[in-house]
Amino acid sequence: MTAMLYQWLLSTFLFLSLVNAQVTTTLLNNAGYTIVVVITTNTLAQTVGTTTIATLTSTPVQQTTTNPGPVGVPAAAGGGGGDTPYTYTTTNAQGLTTAVAAIFTPSFSTAPYTSPTSSGTVMDYSAWLSLIGTNTVAATSAAGERWHFDNRLWGVAAALSAGVLGGAWVTLV
Repeated sequence: MTAMLYQWLLSTFLFLSLVNAQVTTTLLNNAGYTIVVVITTNTLAQTVGTTTIATLTSTPVQQTTTNPGPVGVPAAAGGGGGDTPYTYTTTNAQGLTTAVAAIFTPSFSTAPYTSPTSSGTVMDYSAWLSLIGTNTVAATSAAGERWHFDNRLWGVAAALSAGVLGGAWVTLV
């Protein structure tokens, strides 16, 4: 039992040393830009390498002055099926939010809305039941066969047990 505990502790500490081996941080370079880097260290806390992920600049956010309304709602001018201007916001690679104005041009014609027509008859439950009838099955004939262990599965169970026990034996010895 103690050997298993030592093995678990060793694997846990090894995992934790690998997890703490990479640190993401931000630095300020000589030009005044913020740089996002990943610093990799070994188990002796010595820096092995750095990887630059991004250089962040202070670019102003682009804003548009027109706001035609929500996406999907046609513009006030023009009929259905025409161009629809809209504005969406996105985030660029430097993490800055940018508002972009675009125009949606449909590639299909819009059909006029028609209200659906319905036909049929609403029947009373008793009238419907007299047409369909009852489909009840006796409880004794509705029960399925009791589950049993198939003889072909004994080989699979034996192989699985041998694999598990053999793996445990190799791990513990």
